[in-house]
Amino acid sequence: MSHILEQYAKCCGVKIGKPTLNKHFYPINCDKFISIDIDSDNFSENYPHWDITLHIIKQELLDQGVKILQLGGEKSKKLRSSDLFLNKISYKNRAYIISKSILHIGLNNLSSHIASCYNKKTLTISGNSYQNCTKPYWSDKENLKLISPNFSKEKPILSKRNNSNRIKEIKPEEIADSVFELLKLKKKSNFKSLSFGGSYNMSVLEFVPNCDFSYNIPFNNINVRMDKFYDADKLASLIENKSVEITTSDPIPDHLLIKNKIKCINYISDDFESNFLEKVSNMGIKLVLLCSAKDKLQKQRFKFFDYKIHDFSKEEIIEENKKDIEDVNWSKLKTFSSRKIFSKNKIYNSYYEESKNKDDLFLDLDWLMCYYHEHEQR
Repeated sequence: MSHILEQYAKCCGVKIGKPTLNKHFYPINCDKFISIDIDSDNFSENYPHWDITLHIIKQELLDQGVKILQLGGEKSKKLRSSDLFLNKISYKNRAYIISKSILHIGLNNLSSHIASCYNKKTLTISGNSYQNCTKPYWSDKENLKLISPNFSKEKPILSKRNNSNRIKEIKPEEIADSVFELLKLKKKSNFKSLSFGGSYNMSVLEFVPNCDFSYNIPFNNINVRMDKFYDADKLASLIENKSVEITTSDPIPDHLLIKNKIKCINYISDDFESNFLEKVSNMGIKLVLLCSAKDKLQKQRFKFFDYKIHDFSKEEIIEENKKDIEDVNWSKLKTFSSRKIFSKNKIYNSYYEESKNKDDLFLDLDWLMCYYHEHEQR
């Protein structure tokens, strides 16, 4: 396939020239740096693993005296591992910074094409287009690395609103290894990803009320897991100071049903109590019903046809999630989640980390990133 720029030139009867960019000086307090720009108005280019990617390469870059400068707009989100976040600079300043970088990383956006104009080492990722048709045009072949999902079986939809978000199929270690290759570093990442749950980077604290709550834990989103350990007194004490979400398998006492203190109640049961449903609904509290028994789901939906009831058969969830990670080396398996568990006065990444029950890992897989360190696998 030919490049889209060549098609435009052919249709318009013009030749392709090289852009002339005006750049304005911007003070940068480092000698060597890479630039990164992850901004895009294209939903299908929203890559969720940038923080993990930079974490993998960060130490090697530090050892080489290389810093990470992130470019973006006023609404951009800062990456945790970036050393400098520049989101209020002009396009001319952006061009200057990219021209001084030793490598540019990002999406197939304006910054990558600016880097190509200067023939900088450039790495671009894309999840919903054939990059050979849209890649930065002016780069020498050895200075350009393109990474996309495997389109051999399923072709890209080429839509900005592609809900499949296939860009997340790109593994962060693949990007990291490409960075090392472009920088000519004799280095391979020791990270091997197994699975990425859809919610692993959502910041939530789940509090199991089997101990006193610690107000030193900096989380705004708190889910009280009354289904794990039921203690109405601990809940009452917490909602005096915090607004919370509650997950429960038993009704909550009436005096604790306070609308501005309870954001949502996730009610797990195979036989929902009608009086409790009515009281929660009358209070205007958001209610999510989860039926824990597949064989009773139809009956519960018929009985409470005014409510939306979700299938929450733990056995089915476990069996389905086992397909996502097979042949697990349990002794070397590591997990990460932005959600934390506070239970028995300790903080855990997962319920599996606390219990060592394998079913807990499969049940919780949507909240977890599972991975190995390669040197531990050998």
